[in-house]
Amino acid sequence: MRDKLSSSAASRASFGSVALLAAFVIVFLQAIGSGYDQWPYLLAVVLAVTGAGLRIEAAIARQ
Repeated sequence: MRDKLSSSAASRASFGSVALLAAFVIVFLQAIGSGYDQWPYLLAVVLAVTGAGLRIEAAIARQ
């Protein structure tokens, strides 16, 4: 059971890292671009919060 929990925590941490990376890429592209849309910033915030939450959840599950 411990191995299954560990792999689940690892997959959550990996997905959280990808979500955080995607958020940073979106913010970077918006910063260098000339777009004035608000939805990319909202998407970046949602991805960053989700990614951080998944990484915290995975860290708690590993303990």
